[in-house]
Formats: sequence, C-alpha cells, structure tokens
Amino acid sequence: MVKAPTKHLFATALLLFGGSVAILWPSHWFGGAIILGGLAYGTAVAFIPHTPLRWPITLLALLALLSPTLITADPAATQPAANWFAASLAGYALFLGWATTPTRQQTAAALLVLMGSGFALLAPFLVTWGRIKISLIPSAVYTIFPTLAADAVHPNTLASALLLLLPLPLAWVLADFHHRNRIWWLALLAALLIGGVLFLTQSRAGYIASAVSLILLLWLANWRKTSLGAGTLLLMGSFALILLTNTAAPADPFTTATDTGSFNFRLQVWSHTLDLLHDFPLHRCGYGRIQPRF
Repeated sequence: MVKAPTKHLFATALLLFGGSVAILWPSHWFGGAIILGGLAYGTAVAFIPHTPLRWPITLLALLALLSPTLITADPAATQPAANWFAASLAGYALFLGWATTPTRQQTAAALLVLMGSGFALLAPFLVTWGRIKISLIPSAVYTIFPTLAADAVHPNTLASALLLLLPLPLAWVLADFHHRNRIWWLALLAALLIGGVLFLTQSRAGYIASAVSLILLLWLANWRKTSLGAGTLLLMGSFALILLTNTAAPADPFTTATDTGSFNFRLQVWSHTLDLLHDFPLHRCGYGRIQPRF
C-alpha cells in the first residue's frame, strides 16, 4: 500500500503540473484535464480536506473542462478563460492541502494579510481615478496618485479585489481584541490600509459589501448587539447613499448608458443578463463569451 504522504505528493505534483500547463498553454485543453484529475485524486486520498466544498469544486473544474467543447460557440475565447479558472481551482486545492495545521493556517493568514497590504499600497497608482462618480472625497486627493499603468483599472474593479482581502485582517483584529500584541496592531494597520484604499474608490456597492462583511464578522465574534446596531446603521446609510448619488445623475441618457459607473448602465447589463439566461437556460454560453458592447 502506498503511504499517505506519497499520495499527497503525487496529488500536489498533478495540480502543480496541470496548473503550469494551463497557464503556459491556455489555448489547449490538457492542462485543465490534468487539473481535474488532480482534484479528483486529491479528494480520493484526502489530500484536499473533506469539506462540503470538495465535490462542488471538482464539478466546477469538470464544467470548466467541458465548456470549450460542449457549451460555448466560440472555443477560442472560452478555452483560455476555462484554463485560468481551472488553474485558480488548482491553487485553491493546493492551499487546502498545505494549510492543515494551526501553525500553517496562521502563517497563510499572515502572508495573505501581508499580500493585501502590499497590494493596497500599490493599487492607487493603477486606477483611473477620473471615473469617480460621487463626491465624498475632494478630487484634489486623487492627484497624489499618478497612474503608472498603461492599462489602468476602474475603481469598482479595485474595490471588488479589496473586498476579498479586507475581512481577514478585520477578523484577526476582532478575534484578538482583548489580547492586543504586536501582531494585533499590525493586523489593525493592514485593515485600516486596505479599508482606506477601498474608501478611496467611492464604490457604493463596495461600501455596502464591506459593511455587510463587518457585520457578519461581529456576529461570528459573538458581538451580537454591536452587529445588530451596525446592521441598522447599514440599512439607513445604504438608503441615504442611494438617494444622495441618484439625485445628481446626468440628464443625457447616452452619457448614462455608456458610463460604466452609472445606474442606467447597470440596468442595461442586468437586462442583457436576463436575456442571456432566457436564451441559454441550462448550459449558459461558456466562459469568456460575455463581452461589453456599450
């Protein structure tokens, strides 16, 4: 019988090799196939912990593998998107297989917080701040951050990335609130840094989502009364923010229809999404097939 560590090493090798092939040759299907095999094998030998997500993750990888051949009408566009998605699942599985002890989990959390802090320091120089929609912050503040990237990102795109990074340092702060040490202060600094850059994006959805994540963290940390109070303030603030931003909307319908930060643009996206669900109710249209046409 093969020992468990050897099986785990083989699962690691499959996922690493498959992920590398999928990234280096995204137009070919065999990288995703190797990843799917690694996920299935890793689940069978318990390299991937037996969580409720283990089989849904494997099914997602299977869907990514089948999408370019059985679902999409444009395999050339779908195959690279499917491979990148499969590679991200391989990275997630590798992380689960490695972070199996409290020490490794704490190390991984510290590395993620450090990565998030570094990203927050760099991110303001990669954004087109001229697309700000509301006036919570004076425009002169954004002149501090010259755009250093040729292909700069939208503030909402930055906000969506920061939302994934913010809850971890916040959870660390709440978990060790009564035992403040050097690590606690570093986590607080990281939370303020990531949250501050998120505030600069002036993303309305980002504000609401970050507030919801904070409320859930307060609830899980057994700060139930604080969580309920924060929830009430969130609802009131959400309505106030919607009223504040919608009253100053531009009158030109063409401007609002083509401005990706406007509510009118979102209505058109939602309408086209409903049409897409109606036309492809079962198998959808494939990865990488939705392209902006405004």
